[in-house]
Amino acid sequence: MSTTHHAARGRRRGKALGADAPRTTVGNDQPLDGPMTSVPSVAADAVADDATNGDWQTVRPRTMVDHAVDAIMAGAARGFILPGDRIVESELAKVLGMSRVPIREALRILESQGVVTSAPYKGIRLMTVSRERLDHVLEVRVSLETIAARRAMKAGRNGPAGIARLSSDVAELDLMAMRGDAYGFANADAAFHRTLCALGGNEVLSTLWESLARQLTIIFGLSTLGKGMAEIVEEHRILVSVFASGEDHILIQVGAVDFERNGRQAAYLRAPQSRDTAGWGTVEIPLVVVKNGSGPTVLLTGGVHGDEFEGQIAISRLARELDPGAVQGRVIMISALNVPAVLANTRLSPIDGRDLNRCFPGNARGTFSEMLAHYIDSVILPLVDVAVDVHTGGHSAEAALSTNMHYLPEAEARRRTMAAASAFGAPYNVVFWGVDEGATLTSSAERRGILTVGTEIGGWGRVSVEGARIGARGVRNLLKHLGVIDGTPDTRQRDGSPATRHMMVRDEGCYTFAPAGGVFEPQDLAGDNVREGDVAGYLHFVEDVDHPPIELRFRRSGVLWMAAGPGRVQRGDAVAVVMTDYDEASAAAV
Repeated sequence: MSTTHHAARGRRRGKALGADAPRTTVGNDQPLDGPMTSVPSVAADAVADDATNGDWQTVRPRTMVDHAVDAIMAGAARGFILPGDRIVESELAKVLGMSRVPIREALRILESQGVVTSAPYKGIRLMTVSRERLDHVLEVRVSLETIAARRAMKAGRNGPAGIARLSSDVAELDLMAMRGDAYGFANADAAFHRTLCALGGNEVLSTLWESLARQLTIIFGLSTLGKGMAEIVEEHRILVSVFASGEDHILIQVGAVDFERNGRQAAYLRAPQSRDTAGWGTVEIPLVVVKNGSGPTVLLTGGVHGDEFEGQIAISRLARELDPGAVQGRVIMISALNVPAVLANTRLSPIDGRDLNRCFPGNARGTFSEMLAHYIDSVILPLVDVAVDVHTGGHSAEAALSTNMHYLPEAEARRRTMAAASAFGAPYNVVFWGVDEGATLTSSAERRGILTVGTEIGGWGRVSVEGARIGARGVRNLLKHLGVIDGTPDTRQRDGSPATRHMMVRDEGCYTFAPAGGVFEPQDLAGDNVREGDVAGYLHFVEDVDHPPIELRFRRSGVLWMAAGPGRVQRGDAVAVVMTDYDEASAAAV
């Protein structure tokens, strides 16, 4: 992290703070070397706990030690003591016009909070400032404030009175930003977060938070966050809105991503997940946003099911390589949306046993999968114009490489979606009426009027070489089709076909289901041509030596879209799905 400071804070004399050091102020422009009286400061204006009377706040007595702490903090935040500078007790007492006793006690307090360090033969020095330190402080502070916010919401303190207190702090933050007062801005930021912690009503939490607050005040004051004041003010307004709504289900890492900012941003969505070994545990979901100029917003998601790998590969590759300067619009890339399932290599979440793609639009107070679905539906999808959800057959099936879409009754929406699927450039595009499609991410996007394309580009629990190639090419093809990046989509197929072949799965007759549990022996591979009445496979009962296998037959002629993968199946499992060439009249008649 850069520790370059504004010129106004760059004047300093020597490595120790001496009597000839420049004058600075605390609170209401009071000079450091002037008489010490009770003034507002980052430490002094701590929000009282709930022992208040209406809008009145409890007044706490101030000591000379309090004033000494404030003065040292002001000097550090304004740049008159820089990171690594030695702080000499006698010289500091002379500058501040007070005895060494409160100075000594103030330095002890600040040392206990990590603001200053003490080492033999090196003396007392101001903390060092680095990106790693900032990240560590923010990580802990976010955890504490998340707990405080949840406690406050549970207790109903996110009503008009609590929101008024936070809004007042935001107004002060905005005022300091307009004045360009970095130290005043740092104080106002601390006041906002202090209020949030106080609303949580946990004195121990607030005490822990205070030690972090002083470190951040110095970092803010030195302008080392690399972020504009106006941007930070807007983030705080959003926090107030989220707090007022009472929805704390998933938090974007504070200060890590702004969906409206140009450039490339990489961050993590943090979903709360308490475990036996981590009461305040979270699950971190990687997110990359690339934005530049004007154009549509495209959402790319992979890893909705953890055992489907081609989308994870294609989107994470694009997220690393996409040049913001080449983009016109915004691309939101989540390569491993269901991180717990991705890490476990399973379709269902190992946390709650749910299929994330059957949980939409979700529930902010539900299970982990329901919370995650709710966040995507309520926060991400409202930003989106086009959504691409990359799937494969996972462990359950092998899919002929394809995009897919639901049949849309509105002709123009259907035309635009089919054109987008054609641009993606998979060998097939399948228009289908699913068995259980109402609670999917695709359905949730369609309900919002978002142009939505899915894929099935592999399966059988392994990475398809051709599926990975089609996926990587396809996401770039679609961005070209939408004008987000320059270029013409390449839709040529390995068999020489120039474009995607449009198919449909129009009714239950395209499916073959297992009538019992057993081991299924398929007769065809995904992409093979099959005929109605042909044997799709044999269902074996290997545990029963005298039980003959059952022949399962295709109920429709066409191309095998989904071929069963796991071997052992249960009664009711689809073991084959046949697609036929798309026909507009037949599709409309369903």
